[in-house]
Amino acid sequence: MLPTKKIRIFASLEEAAKAVPAGTLRKLRIGETLLCLAHTPQGFMAMADTCPHQQASLSGGVLDVRLQVVCPFHHYRYSLHTGEEASRRTAPVQTYVVESSEEGVFVHLPQKK
Repeated sequence: MLPTKKIRIFASLEEAAKAVPAGTLRKLRIGETLLCLAHTPQGFMAMADTCPHQQASLSGGVLDVRLQVVCPFHHYRYSLHTGEEASRRTAPVQTYVVESSEEGVFVHLPQKK
């Protein structure tokens, strides 16, 4: 497993909830990395923003009740837990650990060598 770097994306849960209301998706850029951040009933979750099928921005899609991001182009569904496409029609999407604490909301990104 690659080492990760913990990066603060919001100063508080309140700030995060205001920027990404419950049940919605938002694109975030951290350096060269584009993330699709989802505000789910389980909290904030993240995956890579680019669909491996035809490179659509997943944050332009919708979040379904199974905690899947539905691609806006061809409705492929990617699990926020595993990154797998529901019907295994494409490669999985990279998922990222999101952590919330009193210090803010953080995402763990792989460190570059």
